[in-house]
Parts: sequence; structure tokens; C-alpha cells
Amino acid sequence: MVALLVFVLDQGIKAWIQTHMALGQTIPVIPGVFDIHFIRNPGAAWGILDHARWLLVTVAVAVSAAVVAIAQRYRLTMWNRVGLALVLGGALGNLWDRVTAGTVVDYLYLEAIHFPVFNLADSAVCVGVAMLLLGSFRKEGEPAAGTGDGRSTGEDPGR
Repeated sequence: MVALLVFVLDQGIKAWIQTHMALGQTIPVIPGVFDIHFIRNPGAAWGILDHARWLLVTVAVAVSAAVVAIAQRYRLTMWNRVGLALVLGGALGNLWDRVTAGTVVDYLYLEAIHFPVFNLADSAVCVGVAMLLLGSFRKEGEPAAGTGDGRSTGEDPGR
């Protein structure tokens, strides 16, 4: 549900941007700090891999397949499930753009720090990856897959 929500919101915002703004148009939200700035990005983050559309499509499909496989194979904490769902929803949002239009619609611009223009899908991937990294340091009560005894540490259950 989280992945679907991210995908639908991402595509909805992108549709609104494309129908209500001209390419290159900027709408100041907090002047000097944050703008809505409509661009089309033919590459990946920060414009790298410019015009490597099919490579980026392949990577997004591979990431999406890996996320689904991990979610099905392992018993994950809620934290990790949400992190994976955010990554999946974001990857699918930008994948859809690349397959249907050849470029990704970006629109969020942090003018105060001159951060490259990005979108909701990018944000979801970043937050999802951060959650997965942070989750790897957390000790949760759920057992790891295949342990059968509720332990993921390999400790002697008789202790």
C-alpha cells in the first residue's frame, strides 16, 4: 500500500505540474528557500548518466524485482517493510516516466542550498534507503527468516 501510495502521489503531482506549468517555469513557495521548478531530467540524480534511458530503466526494473524478492523471502520488521515500499514506489514512479516519456519530471528545488531539482519519487527512494540503513542498526523483536526459534543472533536458546 505504501509503494502504491507513493507511485500514485508521484504521478499525480507530475501530471499536475505538466498541465499547469510551462517547462522551465518556477513558482516560488518560500522565496529564496524553496521553489517549484518544472524540468525534465534525461538522466539520474544530479543529471548523471545523461541520456542513459535504457540503462536507468534496467536498473529500476532490477531494483524493483530485488525489493519484491526481499519482501517475499524474508521476515522483515515493519520499519524495513516501509523502507522497501518507499524504495519500490519511488523506483516505479521514475521508471514510469522513463518508459513513457524518456525523461523524468522533476519539480522540487531547494534554492537556499542550490540542491538539484528532484521529485517525490526521488525523495521516497532516499527516505526508504535511509530507513533500511537505520533499520540495520536496530534490534527488533521479530525473528529472522529460517531461524525457527525466534532468534536471529545464533545464540544458544538454552541460555
